[in-house]
Amino acid sequence: MTVSYRTPTVLLILALLAVACYLIYRNPLILNKSASNVTIHECGVSGLKIVLVVKNLGNTVLKDIEVTDKVPSITSIEKDVEMGSIKPLQIMRGEHGHVFVKWKLSELEGKEERHIVYKVKSKLNVIGTMELPRAKATFIAGPGKKKTSYSNTYRISTGE
Repeated sequence: MTVSYRTPTVLLILALLAVACYLIYRNPLILNKSASNVTIHECGVSGLKIVLVVKNLGNTVLKDIEVTDKVPSITSIEKDVEMGSIKPLQIMRGEHGHVFVKWKLSELEGKEERHIVYKVKSKLNVIGTMELPRAKATFIAGPGKKKTSYSNTYRISTGE
């Protein structure tokens, strides 16, 4: 009786190649969006603090990072900047009343992480679920390589 180890060996080599390709071609910048200090007034969300975490996964320096976040039209941004956070470069009003907030980071070292924190106040108390749209970051990864990275969407629910 003979046992062939050819199939498991080929599968193992293919799995190792897939992992290597993922590590080589993955996006080096990760954006993670979350909310904290949610203020609930009369059973509805009236304000919250949004935290954007910008993290460089690679070992190389990323340059000219522009982070843009879209705030829903039902909310407005509070102008005060929290200690340790980055001040917004630009606050623009877009179509349909949406507000776009833009930050500029000159560079991000390998494995470095930055936290961008800002407060949002709702014009009306939101009952039910409110969805915060994805943030977008454009950056230069190498000579002439301009890339884009997106964050997650974040949902806040009052539980009703």
